[in-house]
Amino acid sequence: MRENNLVERDDQNKNEQNNDKWLSDATKDTLVNNRFLGHTRHPTITDVPFGSWTVTLLSDILEASGKKQFALAADTSLGVGLTASLLASAGGLADLSETEDPTDHRLGAMHGILQGLTTLLYGGSFIARRSGNRLLGRVFSVSAYGTLITAAYLAAELVKRRKAEA
Repeated sequence: MRENNLVERDDQNKNEQNNDKWLSDATKDTLVNNRFLGHTRHPTITDVPFGSWTVTLLSDILEASGKKQFALAADTSLGVGLTASLLASAGGLADLSETEDPTDHRLGAMHGILQGLTTLLYGGSFIARRSGNRLLGRVFSVSAYGTLITAAYLAAELVKRRKAEA
């Protein structure tokens, strides 16, 4: 009887360890490697800041042309883009850490640096707008959109290289 209980406890401990390991791997994959169901989330998340900042640019143009009602849309989309860019950055760093090819790693690093600069410029735009200097905010925003486009080009080159190698 006592031996049976020990065997059952041992089996129960092994099952708990296996469950813990599965949870740990799944948690690590989701949180650290920024993956869900085995796929990286970075490319999907990047659509949010890119789209938000495109709305910011268009709203800024409309506001500058005298349509002051677009100021709120510009500010709101700017804030959404900044928040989403932090999530995208986490995923990008996780993807970069898994990159083995030196050229791909350099492209990814340069993409990340440009995205960081983009986020800083949009952060400056946000601060300028909150301080009441909308013109300076728009200048920062237009500059940031230029670095955003350049960073997106590098990301597309990286994807193209990886498809060619596959």
